[in-house]
Amino acid sequence: MIKTLIRRFNILGGLFKGDQNKSAPKQVQKSIPSIERNSYQAKVLFTTLPNKSSILTESGGFPTSVHLGLLLTLGTKHESEACQGFLTSFQQSFLYKLSSASTSFLHSTRPSINFSFNQESSVLSSYSLAQDTEKLLNIMFSCLTQPYEDLHDSIIQGKTQYFLDHTHKFDLHHWIQSIVMNHCLTGGLGNYPYTQKDIKISGKDLNAFMNQHLWGNRLTLFAAGVYNHKEFVELASPLLSKFNSQSEDHNEKPNCYTPVRVKIEQDLPFNYYSLCFPGPSYSSSLYWHFQLLSDIYSRSFNSPSSLFFHKLANPSTDISEISSFLHNFSQIGLFSINCLGSNEHGREIFTTLAKSMILLENISENDFLLAKNTLKLDLFLKYEETGKRIEEYAKHFAFTGKVLEMKNVFNEIDKISLDEFRKIVRELIDADVSIISLGSNLDKMPSIEHMKELVSN
Repeated sequence: MIKTLIRRFNILGGLFKGDQNKSAPKQVQKSIPSIERNSYQAKVLFTTLPNKSSILTESGGFPTSVHLGLLLTLGTKHESEACQGFLTSFQQSFLYKLSSASTSFLHSTRPSINFSFNQESSVLSSYSLAQDTEKLLNIMFSCLTQPYEDLHDSIIQGKTQYFLDHTHKFDLHHWIQSIVMNHCLTGGLGNYPYTQKDIKISGKDLNAFMNQHLWGNRLTLFAAGVYNHKEFVELASPLLSKFNSQSEDHNEKPNCYTPVRVKIEQDLPFNYYSLCFPGPSYSSSLYWHFQLLSDIYSRSFNSPSSLFFHKLANPSTDISEISSFLHNFSQIGLFSINCLGSNEHGREIFTTLAKSMILLENISENDFLLAKNTLKLDLFLKYEETGKRIEEYAKHFAFTGKVLEMKNVFNEIDKISLDEFRKIVRELIDADVSIISLGSNLDKMPSIEHMKELVSN
């Protein structure tokens, strides 16, 4: 029951202007007849790095609130951006609040949190938290209970004080990134490695999928490299040139190469390969849902996009830097897996992907609704973060390369049907896929000879 409620709540109503009075979906009201109509509870459990960085339900299934996880990404941007839009100011205020909160939250084991959402307005109306957690998250929850129009003023008031008092630097990005990478909207994919009993998929189907795709005869490589790694760039250049030559867009010549750069940071509380997609200890199934919706969203405007992991590979990468050569990527019918880890991990990782994709094709109505809401929330956050019009950001998010002339992007996302979603998932399952494994060392890239051997397949 808890799992069902968690999957059906909608926090977005309180975040978007004009949605404050939006009623919750009828199916939610019908599904909880034993609970009062004005509110319902969802009990959630947290674990944090360096454990498994997972948000789990009591049953260990679907994460409590991907919305909460994405909202916590408000604390990920550089301090210098605090004056560029109210969302960035919120980020800084959040970090300031964090600096004065008890950091024991970051090392605690599954403190419980209770959310209560107003069913008529879909707005968080009350909450009860463990003591340490309450101090940490109070500012975010208090903002969520305010109307959209009031949010900006309340954040601006605390901005100056942040710059006067902020002395503790703490970047939530890696924590949240790990949370996002750990979950799948279909549930049951939050822990690695998977076992046959964890997923309900026949070995026959899985083997057929693996044999068809594991070493596909089409090459797809989006380079993952290290800053100033000359040899890697030299190798990536002809590979990306090969990709570019297949592009159907002849009006705008893309760059011959634009590798995503991954900076190795030894002090990270998880392995280097978790910065890219995915690692043997982390599942990025949730992110697949996220990017699949991006793909579906762009296709609904006849503007193909790709599944792409640049945010995980390098969160500071500007989308505009890499969007030019992603034109018509899905027209080629390819998507890539960049694996930073030993070659032995490659088959395990692809097995993970295969299971996730096959399960995704059978996504439920409730999970599909939550996935769309997740997409809308991310668009909203990035829109406010960049200070751009939502249509302008949506153009970059979907890598379409053209301006979308629409009044309400969110309404367009709502129009995406479950059948359309499943159809595109099937198209992606049927596409050729290659795995590029970049070695097992965390402090250096593999040899060029090793990489050439891998990509020759």
